[in-house]
Amino acid sequence: MTPTTPTQPRRRDRRRDRHEATKREILDTAWSMVRADGLAALSLRALAHAVDMEPQSLYTYFASKNALYDHMFADGNQELARRFAAAEIPAELRAALRAVARLLVEFAAHSQQLANDPGGDRYIRLIDDAVTMFADHVLGASRPHRAPIPEAPPAPAS
Repeated sequence: MTPTTPTQPRRRDRRRDRHEATKREILDTAWSMVRADGLAALSLRALAHAVDMEPQSLYTYFASKNALYDHMFADGNQELARRFAAAEIPAELRAALRAVARLLVEFAAHSQQLANDPGGDRYIRLIDDAVTMFADHVLGASRPHRAPIPEAPPAPAS
């Protein structure tokens, strides 16, 4: 038997929406601070002041500094997953290694901690050489840039 009274649409939980919006603002501000000064310099007191709240109020949104780090880690992984989903990874192994390494290094250099390193873009500039050396080592590919290993001298006649 079906009910005769229409069901009411569920009301929007405005308090929860505000809570989530504030939490997102805190995370976005934390990311800005980390990009500017590095993760080690992130202070909950400075973060609280940057979002115009008292330091103890942050604990309404994050149980600890580690909980904030956990959310930032999840944000970073979601962004990296989005980049991987959008990337075109070639079928050829060396090209695939190069594409994946470049994606990872560019992500780190432009989005995370390497951006705090003066000259952090050098990692991007060197990634192709690093992947080639790695692939040569792992795959045992020919190494045209190295001298061939000389033949062993013949054993003396006895």
